[in-house]
Amino acid sequence: MHAIEAELQKVTKVMPKSGAARDSYLRDIIAAVQDLTDQQWGSLSTEAQHWVNSGTRALKAKKSIADFPSDDPPKKVDGVPQKSDDKPVGAQTVIKRMLIKEPGLTVDDLCGRLEKQGYKTSRLAVSTMRSDFRHSLKILKEEGKLKGIEL
Repeated sequence: MHAIEAELQKVTKVMPKSGAARDSYLRDIIAAVQDLTDQQWGSLSTEAQHWVNSGTRALKAKKSIADFPSDDPPKKVDGVPQKSDDKPVGAQTVIKRMLIKEPGLTVDDLCGRLEKQGYKTSRLAVSTMRSDFRHSLKILKEEGKLKGIEL
């Protein structure tokens, strides 16, 4: 159970009902929070307040409420963190992580590694992202904010 869920259960006394849909339980929590006093609301963590506000907006927009985030660390496949829906993070993030580990990687190196990980990116896009990020690294290094990376 996520810490936000435990916090909201404690203050609202709302518990999941056996056999009930998860979405119904989440709506019950949102409804119960609406009955909290200002003092009780103020005592909630910022994360819990954000989750409730997001859930309230979803209800008003007639959308489903996002479940509580997972406490599990993100899974990694070939060193690439996976999102909770098991889709890899974006190619730009992967490129930046590769360049932090190995700043001298060429566009061809990056394209080859991306392709092996299942990314379909154009050579021009990879070149642009590489150039942009290396420029940022260069500025950080000049400002003394980056140590241990040789460009």
